[in-house]
Amino acid sequence: MRLAYHPLANLFPLIEGEELTELVADLRTNGLREKISYLDDAILDGRNRYRALLAAGLLDPEDGFEVSRYFVKFLPEIDGDPLKFVLSKNLRRRHLDE
Repeated sequence: MRLAYHPLANLFPLIEGEELTELVADLRTNGLREKISYLDDAILDGRNRYRALLAAGLLDPEDGFEVSRYFVKFLPEIDGDPLKFVLSKNLRRRHLDE
């Protein structure tokens, strides 16, 4: 059972190849430094970290959001607008082309 991705998370492309390999290596060395946010039982931010945790063998594919050391629930009443959150976390922090 792999976790679903929130539609807002899918606004941005996944990393692949060497970038993903480097993320897997970093997670093995340093662990997860930023938790994966979820909303409505789907990953809102952190799809690449999630995939890298699986690839690194640090997370079992059968594990869900209850693994609190990796996941944090996004609460709109506290965290604000989910779209603004996703844009802030991704738009200016990635090497994207048009």
